[in-house]
Amino acid sequence: VFHLKAYVIDDCLILSGANLSEGYFTNRHDRYLTFINGGNGMVDFYADLIKILSDSSYKFHAAPEPNNNFNNKSYSKDPPKATLEDLMQSLTQLFCNDDNDKCR
Repeated sequence: VFHLKAYVIDDCLILSGANLSEGYFTNRHDRYLTFINGGNGMVDFYADLIKILSDSSYKFHAAPEPNNNFNNKSYSKDPPKATLEDLMQSLTQLFCNDDNDKCR
């Protein structure tokens, strides 16, 4: 299981060990990294990685109960947009460049 906790907002990236919550960021400052102004390419890299992994993942949608509350036990799911072959090709392109012989 790969549980990525990366948040991309405009040209900023937050890498965290927990979900976004006020208590986490006010009481545990040592548990996250922030990259600003593009992070020398790091923000674009993570934005691309998140897109690739999202396209290769199931999408779960909570189904509202009749009283408009959400029940965690009731959901629907959409299949991934990308195949496993698409995933591997996209990850290879992201992690490898023409100058990297180890990727061949």
